Amino acid sequence: MGITDLPLVREGIDQAEALMEFFQNIAIDFIFTSPLKRCRQTAEIISGCSRNGIIEVQEFKEINLGLWENKPMQMIKGSYPDAYEERGKHLLTFQPPRGESFGQLAERVLPAFERIVKQYTGNIIIIGHAGVNRTILSKIQGISIHDFFLIEQPYGSVYEIRCTEDSGYQVEQLTGRRNNSDES
Repeated sequence: MGITDLPLVREGIDQAEALMEFFQNIAIDFIFTSPLKRCRQTAEIISGCSRNGIIEVQEFKEINLGLWENKPMQMIKGSYPDAYEERGKHLLTFQPPRGESFGQLAERVLPAFERIVKQYTGNIIIIGHAGVNRTILSKIQGISIHDFFLIEQPYGSVYEIRCTEDSGYQVEQLTGRRNNSDES
């Protein structure tokens, strides 16, 4: 979907409600979210519809796919085979027409993530998009951009990231194990 600002569909609302149940017995200190409707709605559902305590982070918007925006990857692959192949070879620097590269995405997402980690303590939720989440997870796990899509990101998944004393991170996927190919 990219930055197309669509609200949650019924299935997305159901997934957000399941996340609300998942977090109901966990004291949450802060919720950071993309300002796009689907993430904002998820944040409101998880927080019990309270708009207080939800902090929008502009840098957490999904990658801008330009002219590829809101089109299935199979359609893009068929309509722009050379560009799609180029994207696979140069994932970090390739930009769809009028869009941004994964390198540009990382340049805006990672400083925002680091700022949050340095400024806030406690239990923090970050509600983001697959590209944003993969950018954060690949960086803190030392995963190459070329293996970026190996990081599972099914809708409604939860990763626990713990900051360690040596300024490192421990990551564990808690929910959302993929059992089908629901690439987002």
